[in-house]
Amino acid sequence: MALSNYMLKNAHFLSIRVSETLQYPYFILPNTPKEVIFSLNPIKALRDLRNEISQYYKGLPIEFFGIDNTKLSLGSSVLDSIADPLYIKIGEDKTFVLYNLDVNQLYLTPSQRILVQQYEKEKNLIREEAEVIGTFNYYILKELNDISSNMITSETFGLIVKNAILKYGTQVLQQIQTLEAQLELLKSNHAFEIDAHKEATKKAEIYSNKVIKRWYYVIVLQFLGVQYGTYRLYSWDIMEPFTCMTAMADISFGYLVWLMCGKKGFGIEGLKKYLFDKKYNKLMRKKKLNPDEVAHIIRIMESLKTRIKNL
Repeated sequence: MALSNYMLKNAHFLSIRVSETLQYPYFILPNTPKEVIFSLNPIKALRDLRNEISQYYKGLPIEFFGIDNTKLSLGSSVLDSIADPLYIKIGEDKTFVLYNLDVNQLYLTPSQRILVQQYEKEKNLIREEAEVIGTFNYYILKELNDISSNMITSETFGLIVKNAILKYGTQVLQQIQTLEAQLELLKSNHAFEIDAHKEATKKAEIYSNKVIKRWYYVIVLQFLGVQYGTYRLYSWDIMEPFTCMTAMADISFGYLVWLMCGKKGFGIEGLKKYLFDKKYNKLMRKKKLNPDEVAHIIRIMESLKTRIKNL
């Protein structure tokens, strides 16, 4: 299941997205005019997707490959093809990896996937459990089908189980290597965006903490000033109007901040998040980057790291 060097060195990461305004998931190919949206209608085949893409890459052959580097049939369902990362090769020098962020399924063969889906449905297992049990049993059943029933002994079955464990472990190792390669590919393709994200995150964190601390100091000084004016410098008769005006100013300012925060949670964390997001977005736009696009890249990275960790 190892990927070819060509695929790894030349592939460009794309992610499958969803939108409330669109009926089906979609992806966007770079270098197409006005960022053309390619819809992933589940009833379509790869042939339909190829025909749509070929309108913008005229004269170039378009091929689809699976995670195991095997060429996919054009009659294959789009829905089945994107369960694992789908490689789209356009011409000789363009390769794209279509990555489904919302699918946590392991990179299974079609036969393994059918068995996993059967276990998930009939045994009422969660997907992760069905993947492990289904894939492991797939290797056992495959061995049993090749042996006559009257030749199966306890010793033979023990060897079959050991062999299944070995094959399953090898497949998991290959999956980890594939995911790690994809993670490195993503980092390489988006090094500028990732570095900008780290820098902006650090600066936005410092900025939001600084503003929160300043507001805290203002509140403390306000409290101490009222106490000093009431009990040391003047009296309550003189300080009362100032206290009322200060209280009204605090309430008005708090209400204004609540409106600025989108009428959401008005705690310290909510306020800090508002300040952080505002500063972060400003810094990203200075570098001519779309904060939402960068956030999407970071989500894919975190998803890959999580999958590697869970294998």
